[in-house]
Amino acid sequence: MNSSFWVLVFGGVFFIATILLQVYLSKRESKVPGLVLPVITFLIAVFVTVEVILAGVMYGETETQVQSVAIENKEAAIENEEAVDGSDIPGIDSNDATTQFILVGIATFFLYNLPTLLYGGIYIFCRKRKNMADGGKNSAVDKMKIQDL
Repeated sequence: MNSSFWVLVFGGVFFIATILLQVYLSKRESKVPGLVLPVITFLIAVFVTVEVILAGVMYGETETQVQSVAIENKEAAIENEEAVDGSDIPGIDSNDATTQFILVGIATFFLYNLPTLLYGGIYIFCRKRKNMADGGKNSAVDKMKIQDL
């Protein structure tokens, strides 16, 4: 069997294990353990989004430098009365590049937050189910108060 098969198998096992872990943590008495995985995946999404945007900005600066060098070469060619057809200048508009960086950043943020939505949905589902099973918040305390009266 090839390596891609094993990557899929181990990836699937890891995915199922994290879902079972989230269910277990969400059913705990305290609310905090169930929020650990959603917070971690959210922080990963923010970190990756920042990295993608910074890489895009750095790439954009490189393209701007290439354009300025190409323009200088064209001006030198014009001064030397050489034929210039304009094809040596990359045609990247800075506004288009900025828009692309923003759109890629937004897409990355939403894509990397899919696990956050999944774990958050599991957390909300388990907490609502736990609260309904308990009869609401502090039902044991409320029963004791009624018995004391």
